[in-house]
Amino acid sequence: MARVQWNSAAANKLQVLAEQ
Repeated sequence: MARVQWNSAAANKLQVLAEQ
């Protein structure tokens, strides 16, 4: 579960950076 949570957070950060 922790790995999935980290993966989600990493994807979220990448998405935010891509939107800037």
